[in-house]
Amino acid sequence: MSTELTSPPQPPELIRGNLIPALPDDLAVHCIALLPRAAHPSLALVSRAFHALLCRHPEPLLAARRALRLSDSHILLSLRPPSSASLLFFLLLPHPGWSPLPLPSPPVPVSSSSSVATDGGRLFLVGGSVAGVPASSVQIFDPRARSWSIGPRLSSTREFAAAVAHSGALFVAGGCVPSSPFWAEALDLSAPNAKWKPVASPVHLREKWMHGCASLAGKVLAVADRGGLAYDPASPPAEAWAPVSPVLDMGWKGRAAVVGEILYSYDYLGQVKGYDPLIRTLIRGAQWRGWRRSFRGSCHTCQCRRIAILDLGREVERKRKR
Repeated sequence: MSTELTSPPQPPELIRGNLIPALPDDLAVHCIALLPRAAHPSLALVSRAFHALLCRHPEPLLAARRALRLSDSHILLSLRPPSSASLLFFLLLPHPGWSPLPLPSPPVPVSSSSSVATDGGRLFLVGGSVAGVPASSVQIFDPRARSWSIGPRLSSTREFAAAVAHSGALFVAGGCVPSSPFWAEALDLSAPNAKWKPVASPVHLREKWMHGCASLAGKVLAVADRGGLAYDPASPPAEAWAPVSPVLDMGWKGRAAVVGEILYSYDYLGQVKGYDPLIRTLIRGAQWRGWRRSFRGSCHTCQCRRIAILDLGREVERKRKR
């Protein structure tokens, strides 16, 4: 009986990927997708392949993050230096010592008279002016892809309007000719081909100059130069508009952000205040020193969020328990 000698099996050939040599690229993308987006600027410096994935062609990485149902909060900062006529946008990274990440400029170079609203993972830049002429543009920024797109144009050109996302719709009011039938209008954000529709508003309210807008307690709140306004979309048209509470009207002076059902706003002295609708009380917060002298910008919803959480959260909880 003869026996045949068999050689031991050869080890499989090593798989060398472009991103991580010991892993195939699809598995490497999956591993990178598990990391927070705050690490992406550092990862982009590892190699050309990493830079291409994170900065030039992020589609596979975005698809992997969507499949894993991962999401990060983004804090966006808009500034207008004295030397620039248009806004500059930055992504604030959550690690101390990391410089803000410059973002692409919007396609339409509007001035700081534009309004900003956020809905989920999108930022809407509404109206503004170009070379001193009011604009009707709506520009949409996707922080995941770090790219801009153009949305449906407004029915009226606007600057310094009130804009906020509320109950799946983008709501805009003011900043245009008071006689316009589209003084207030809304856009359904769930419909891909939606168009702006007018929102009925009393004529005597249209002379107001808007300074800020927010969504709080099921209503759209707008601060104006002669009394703030509250709009309730669920109420009948004749009862939808009403003045805000006197406490809020006296303390709200500029752009605002809602965090944890608390309305945070700042004035031009750099003081941040919070308004709690449950106890109807203003809560004093931190101050920003030196910003007003260096830049002419505005505090948008995402920009105010970090200040509110770090400096005002404990004060809010303490006063609510009293």
